[in-house]
Amino acid sequence: MEWWEGFEAANGATKEWLAVWQRTTVAGDAIWAVAWKSDAVPATRFSVAAVTFWNNREPAVAADIPGYLVVYEGRAADPTQYQHIYGRMWWPEAVYLPLIMRN
Repeated sequence: MEWWEGFEAANGATKEWLAVWQRTTVAGDAIWAVAWKSDAVPATRFSVAAVTFWNNREPAVAADIPGYLVVYEGRAADPTQYQHIYGRMWWPEAVYLPLIMRN
């Protein structure tokens, strides 16, 4: 059995949206996201932070050009360990071209 907790959404200047949420499963907590284009059809669904040795919780998202910043909390199962804040940049359509100059 799994359930979803928390939901945040961001609206970019390009009329695209990204929503992130915490997905709890038997294995632990993970962060997932889905992106929408301007036609309101979900374009991409992906895992931001999978369940590993951390439980990933409390996602938040911010928009900028050309993409988004997703932040979340990583918490170990051991209560004596520290909690961590992680961030991941997601740029769906950014293209970087090398600069070539001739003299």
